[in-house]
Amino acid sequence: MSAREMTIDRPSAMMVALTAIATLFILQGSRVFVGYLVFVVDQSQRVTLAATGLAVFIAPVLVWVLLRFIPAHRVVAVSVGILVAARLILQFWEHPTGRMILGAATIVAWGWIVITALYYRRAATSLGILAALALDIMIRMGLGSIDLPWMPNTPAHILTVLLALTLMMAAQITLTSLAVDDDKSPRATLPLIAIGPALALHHIATGNLALGHSTTAQDRATVWVAMLAGVALGYFALTIVSMFGTEEDRPADRWLILVAAIIGGLGLGLIWTGDPPSTFGLVAALAGFFILLAAVLSGKLVGDTGEKPGRIAIFVGVSMALQVGLIFAYYTFTGLGVVIPIAWLIMTGAAFWSSRLTSVPFLQTTGRYGMFARLAVLLVFVLPVAAEIAATEPAAEPFDGAKLTVMVYNIQSGFALDRTWDLRETAAVIRAEDPDIVVLNEVSRGWLVTASNDQLIWLSRELEMPYVWGPASDDGLWGNAILSRIEIEESAVRRFASTQNLKRSAIGVAIQINGQELWIFGTHLDNPSGAGAARMEQVTELLDFWDGRQPAIIMGDFNADPDDDVLLALAEMDLADPGLGMDPEVVTSEDGRRIDYIITSPDVDVLEIFVPDVDASDHKPVVARLQLGD
Repeated sequence: MSAREMTIDRPSAMMVALTAIATLFILQGSRVFVGYLVFVVDQSQRVTLAATGLAVFIAPVLVWVLLRFIPAHRVVAVSVGILVAARLILQFWEHPTGRMILGAATIVAWGWIVITALYYRRAATSLGILAALALDIMIRMGLGSIDLPWMPNTPAHILTVLLALTLMMAAQITLTSLAVDDDKSPRATLPLIAIGPALALHHIATGNLALGHSTTAQDRATVWVAMLAGVALGYFALTIVSMFGTEEDRPADRWLILVAAIIGGLGLGLIWTGDPPSTFGLVAALAGFFILLAAVLSGKLVGDTGEKPGRIAIFVGVSMALQVGLIFAYYTFTGLGVVIPIAWLIMTGAAFWSSRLTSVPFLQTTGRYGMFARLAVLLVFVLPVAAEIAATEPAAEPFDGAKLTVMVYNIQSGFALDRTWDLRETAAVIRAEDPDIVVLNEVSRGWLVTASNDQLIWLSRELEMPYVWGPASDDGLWGNAILSRIEIEESAVRRFASTQNLKRSAIGVAIQINGQELWIFGTHLDNPSGAGAARMEQVTELLDFWDGRQPAIIMGDFNADPDDDVLLALAEMDLADPGLGMDPEVVTSEDGRRIDYIITSPDVDVLEIFVPDVDASDHKPVVARLQLGD
């Protein structure tokens, strides 16, 4: 059946809605599960993290057993019930371990729904999954890069409840026709092995809103328009191609898959090259991604020995195991770049094996369902960008005072001492001290393992302080930042060559105070207890980066005690630790050590230095009031 002949009847529309919202919920649940898994279990327990993640993500395979003893409509009904309950509780409950378990429940329930739906209504399910990935991008755009389950407010609560109600309504209508009005045309199941890598790629790159903003010189509205253009281009290409020929004989499918694989792959490579190529890379990568995924989900028609529930479950389970492996490797090695082309190659191979594209009858659809779909798409495309265009960026303020307040704070990516995540608490701690300059460590901009939110943009706007970004990871999405109320005249970043754990870097900015140029540096040295040699190599690079510029302040989490060789190396360069004058009982880290410092050159007079007693992170901030000497 060609797309021209296709109509979106009620059961098909409801299956699209069912799988779209279910997939949207797993994307949100995956971010919560992975983020809390890292902080509840502890990121140092790598084997436990990998084993737990693998067990949860392959658990959907169990639906194969369920379908042997329980009718399909009951399996889906129970799964929808679990998914809705888990997602709603997740929205309103802040307990870290509880949220981790609820996130896992959404992953398992989604798998049971989608595996069953792929067997009974493959075409509608494919459309639903494609729609979900686009909708996920658009919802987070409208929320300023903060996903629905994180820092929820009244609008987020309302939207979540509406989505849950729509999911239940769609399930009720779909289940009445699941066993009698189905489309079990045998299709190739092997391409489904790329679903997991596609989801990993969505989390890491193609659905990562912060990526384009951090790798281009464009404002967020421009980047978001580029991303939406990529999504629209992909859907438009699918619609046009599906208008010609039948599903059994549509040569244009194979040509579009080839073009998508090449152009999309090149686009992914361009994202990190700087603007303007990176902006075009976003458009190409997103368009290619959606086209390849359409082929993965569709699968060519085969003989009677084609798809069966067990085969679908196995290949989806393998795909989810691949997703875990790709994500684990990517973040273990601080943004391991090779993961992205591997995921793309898996998608490309699966797409060519399929050789067929999911038909997207968007332009041809008539009737109330088509009109509703067009209106909904228009709104979700326009509203997020309009909201971003209306937003104002913070601006530097004139500074003519003699005294300066500086602060250094390892924010643990927004996770508090009790492992709850809430950037509002982070912002409250900073606002209470009213600093002019803040150095932030462990800032994440879209990393799945740290809530997938652009923390820097949110904090900058919330505190009304412009920022300078100092990436440390290979993908440029994790590192240090400096917020400043004072205009920054110059900035620089140095990525350290040596590391034992995560990649590290230093950032420096120059400001004017009473006619004098003051350099402020921020850094975060390696953290394992046995990484003394790595820290010494890093502090050597830091001193080279400083290059003797004075007056200067160096701030950061050094992961070293006051009598460590790292601090002695700084002291040998006549850089002082004014914190030595504080009570020896004062500590800054969860393990009872003072490892966060404000280090000053001789021509900086420290009037006061103290450590606020707060627990919005596993570190306490250090604050100093100072002035430049004569």
